[in-house]
Amino acid sequence: PRLVCDFENFVADSHRHCSGFLSTHIMACRASREELARAGLDLNAEHIKLTYTDSGPGIPLEFKRDAFLEFESTSDGLGIGLSLANETAQALSGTLYENGLLGVRFQFLIPAEQAVDA
Repeated sequence: PRLVCDFENFVADSHRHCSGFLSTHIMACRASREELARAGLDLNAEHIKLTYTDSGPGIPLEFKRDAFLEFESTSDGLGIGLSLANETAQALSGTLYENGLLGVRFQFLIPAEQAVDA
């Protein structure tokens, strides 16, 4: 349920930040060994990669580094949504990062056995 809430917040934020046409996508697949190594996760454990993307304005480059800090916001929001999503990833022994070039692209990497109940 925590992941569901995080993705619902992603969608709500996407709509809040985009005044025009918006498309959103959610994808799930097995994380590659390269992705696990880059994230510093256990290479011997199977991980699921959950990706959320949108076609909105994205997160400004200068804000990306601090985007997951509590109370950081580029708008009139409270600045807790990404912080909570990051806490979800950590609670599931995984990681969350943003690497969008156009729009946002949030990626959760979580152990497969944790994904079942998340």
